[in-house]
Amino acid sequence: MGDDAQMRTYLASLPRWALALISGLPFGTAMGIVTKIDGSSTVAAFVSGAVVGILFAATLTFSLKRRWRGGRPSD
Repeated sequence: MGDDAQMRTYLASLPRWALALISGLPFGTAMGIVTKIDGSSTVAAFVSGAVVGILFAATLTFSLKRRWRGGRPSD
Protein backbone atom coordinates (compact mmCIF):
# COMPACT_ATOMS: atom_id res chain seq x y z
CA MET A 1 0.00 0.00 0.00
CA GLY A 2 1.08 3.58 -0.60
CA ASP A 3 2.03 6.00 2.08
CA ASP A 4 -0.28 9.02 2.39
CA ALA A 5 2.59 11.32 3.35
CA GLN A 6 4.48 10.32 0.21
CA MET A 7 1.45 11.08 -1.97
CA ARG A 8 0.95 14.47 -0.39
CA THR A 9 4.63 15.28 -0.89
CA TYR A 10 4.41 14.30 -4.53
CA LEU A 11 1.40 16.54 -5.16
CA ALA A 12 2.99 19.42 -3.29
CA SER A 13 6.12 19.16 -5.43
CA LEU A 14 4.24 19.45 -8.73
CA PRO A 15 4.85 22.63 -10.72
CA ARG A 16 2.01 25.13 -10.77
CA TRP A 17 1.11 24.48 -14.41
CA ALA A 18 0.73 20.72 -13.80
CA LEU A 19 -1.44 21.23 -10.74
CA ALA A 20 -3.57 23.73 -12.67
CA LEU A 21 -3.96 21.27 -15.54
CA ILE A 22 -4.90 18.40 -13.22
CA SER A 23 -7.55 20.48 -11.46
CA GLY A 24 -8.84 22.78 -14.20
CA LEU A 25 -9.20 20.41 -17.12
CA PRO A 26 -11.73 18.01 -15.55
CA PHE A 27 -13.70 20.84 -13.94
CA GLY A 28 -13.82 22.91 -17.13
CA THR A 29 -14.80 19.87 -19.19
CA ALA A 30 -17.60 19.02 -16.79
CA MET A 31 -18.89 22.59 -16.82
CA GLY A 32 -18.79 22.67 -20.62
CA ILE A 33 -20.78 19.44 -20.82
CA VAL A 34 -23.35 20.72 -18.32
CA THR A 35 -23.66 23.97 -20.27
CA LYS A 36 -24.16 22.04 -23.53
CA ILE A 37 -26.78 19.76 -21.94
CA ASP A 38 -28.55 22.86 -20.65
CA GLY A 39 -29.24 23.87 -24.25
CA SER A 40 -26.48 26.33 -25.15
CA SER A 41 -24.57 26.25 -28.40
CA THR A 42 -21.34 24.30 -28.72
CA VAL A 43 -19.28 27.49 -28.89
CA ALA A 44 -20.91 28.90 -25.76
CA ALA A 45 -20.37 25.62 -23.93
CA PHE A 46 -16.70 25.53 -24.95
CA VAL A 47 -16.07 29.15 -23.97
CA SER A 48 -17.85 28.87 -20.63
CA GLY A 49 -16.06 25.61 -19.83
CA ALA A 50 -12.70 27.15 -20.70
CA VAL A 51 -13.28 30.31 -18.69
CA VAL A 52 -14.61 28.49 -15.63
CA GLY A 53 -11.85 25.87 -15.86
CA ILE A 54 -9.12 28.51 -16.03
CA LEU A 55 -10.56 30.49 -13.13
CA PHE A 56 -11.02 27.36 -11.03
CA ALA A 57 -7.51 26.11 -11.80
CA ALA A 58 -5.90 29.46 -11.02
CA THR A 59 -7.75 29.83 -7.73
CA LEU A 60 -7.15 26.27 -6.59
CA THR A 61 -3.49 26.25 -7.61
CA PHE A 62 -2.76 29.54 -5.88
CA SER A 63 -4.47 28.53 -2.65
CA LEU A 64 -3.00 25.01 -2.51
CA LYS A 65 0.56 26.09 -3.30
CA ARG A 66 0.32 28.82 -0.71
CA ARG A 67 -0.96 26.38 1.93
CA TRP A 68 1.62 23.70 1.08
CA ARG A 69 4.47 26.21 1.09
CA GLY A 70 3.46 27.36 4.57
CA GLY A 71 3.24 23.77 5.85
CA ARG A 72 6.77 22.71 4.87
CA PRO A 73 9.25 22.36 7.68
CA SER A 74 12.07 24.88 7.54
CA ASP A 75 15.64 23.62 7.30
